[in-house]
This record gives sequence, structure tokens and C-alpha cells, in this order.
Amino acid sequence: MLVKKPWGTYRVLFETEDYAVKELRIFPGERFSLQKHNHRSEEWTILEGDGLLTLGENQKQTSTLILFKKSRVMVPKGYIHRLKNMNKNKDLVVLEIWWGDGEKPLSEEDIVRYEDDFNRIN
Repeated sequence: MLVKKPWGTYRVLFETEDYAVKELRIFPGERFSLQKHNHRSEEWTILEGDGLLTLGENQKQTSTLILFKKSRVMVPKGYIHRLKNMNKNKDLVVLEIWWGDGEKPLSEEDIVRYEDDFNRIN
């Protein structure tokens, strides 16, 4: 099932109690929230396009890195992160794997937003 978001779309490819595999499509020039997760880590592989990663232990200690096709990155549980599509004409396509911590079931609700272009701060 395709889920529409203001920044793009995602599709869940496979899901278990311990992990979920998704395909993200981030529209040209868009980015998702500066956020963290309390009960999961995430693994990203760039399938198409170029992305700008923001990652850090907290908001005051973040770094940015450009990710190209075939780049892989782990986002540890509790780390602040964001991904932006650097392309102006094509989607950034990302294979995302959620790794649960075993404390709580995997959920879209496990998100703390710090900044959001679409006014979705919680």
C-alpha cells in the first residue's frame, strides 16, 4: 500500500515484530522532519538520487553528509536525523529498514519531531 506524505511517499515491503522494510520516495527538493525515534534504529540505502543527511546525538551536535547511490547509513536509536532530496527533477529513492529494540512494537507513532516544514511538531 502506498502511503502519501507531504514530502513524498512510502511503501511497506515487508514487516515482522522485529523489523520492517520500506521504500521511501522523497520528492525533488523536499525533506522530512528533523526527528528521532525512541524505540527503533533505521538503516538507509540510497537506491536512486542524492540525499543530504543530517545526523547527531542531539540538536546541537549534528553533522551533514551527502549520500549518493549505493550509500548506506545507520541511524542509531535516539539520534536526531533528517534526509533531504538534493535533486531538482527526480525522486530520492531509499530502502529503509527499521530495527526494533524489543521494548515496544514498531510503530509510525515512534517519532519525536524537532523541526518540520509541514507544521507537524509534536
